[in-house]
Amino acid sequence: MQYIIGFLILTLGWINVAAQLQDKQYYKHLKKIEISRKKNKVIISNDTVFNHGQAYAVLKKIKKSPFVFDYVLSSLQGKELVYFKRESVNTQVTNDNGHTEKKYYFLVVFIQSGKTCELEINTSRLKNFIVENNLITNNELNNESEKKLLQIHGNTISAKYSQPCTTEENNYTSTVHITRNRHAPVYIKGDNIFQDNMLIAHYTKHHQIKNSNTTITLTFFDANTGNMIAQATISDKNARNWEIITHADRKKHQVKFYNGQDDKIIAEYLIDNFYF
Repeated sequence: MQYIIGFLILTLGWINVAAQLQDKQYYKHLKKIEISRKKNKVIISNDTVFNHGQAYAVLKKIKKSPFVFDYVLSSLQGKELVYFKRESVNTQVTNDNGHTEKKYYFLVVFIQSGKTCELEINTSRLKNFIVENNLITNNELNNESEKKLLQIHGNTISAKYSQPCTTEENNYTSTVHITRNRHAPVYIKGDNIFQDNMLIAHYTKHHQIKNSNTTITLTFFDANTGNMIAQATISDKNARNWEIITHADRKKHQVKFYNGQDDKIIAEYLIDNFYF
């Protein structure tokens, strides 16, 4: 009986501590909003961007690796509008250790149009950039702001440092992403890929045997345009990871081989990284 009473007291104590912590966090949240209002500052609290004390938009951080984060900008109703994808490119500069230095930037993906531009900006300035460029109006993407950013920034960073593309590579046209709930489960029927009950992509599967080595190739195509999105290959000699080349930017990626539902796993990877 004493044990039960002691357990109840301890449990109530923890509940009280948790409630106090929530109160403190809520107080900090309100304090930040008040600072935004009084000092006409742009702040972010609880994944919400506030401008002059008024909620402006939702900006969520997405962890891609221990030190790399992407960001998705949504309306206050939760509609995803812009994806800020953290990218890097090798420069022509070599540091003292003999390694080529990298330049880091954001690939800005306008979700509805599928158009992109590149932005070299400190992460801490991202919220200010969003407000200063009036990216959201009446809880929708401001199309004029999108046009302006595309004209001003373009894709000049990767173009400056990357190797020139071949004619075949330059045939890629920007994909208009199908509007849907991008957090809905992904499922495959035959060679069709669905999300949120919408057909979003197709894929083909090809086996090649050469010198007793089997190579499997998965090729993904956008359901809207028919454009190639990516090719994923794996062989007996390298059966640990799928090697993926995305057609839009000619980048190389690796996805672990699971020997089951790999087509679905690769499709989810491409969706998470806004390739379709």
